[in-house]
Amino acid sequence: QLIERHAELVRGVCFRVLRNTTDCEDAFQATFFILASQAKNQLWQDSIGGWLHQVARRVSLRLRADIARRKQLDMQSCIEQPQTDNDPVQQIG
Repeated sequence: QLIERHAELVRGVCFRVLRNTTDCEDAFQATFFILASQAKNQLWQDSIGGWLHQVARRVSLRLRADIARRKQLDMQSCIEQPQTDNDPVQQIG
């Protein structure tokens, strides 16, 4: 019931931060996984909507930072790889 009731809120927060449907779904699932792992914690029970909003935003921001970091590492590895010359004409000469 909690997922059905708050799915639109969480998905909206995730999408506004990430702007990508696949990444949004990952953050959405992670948010509700955190909720399940915190089920006994009393902090979220007073205001579930606000708590979910905060968690969804934090999860999405972390995911966005991870994605940006991976892109940066990919770009650096492409730049740092030595270019091999596979031109057979130059290898003969």
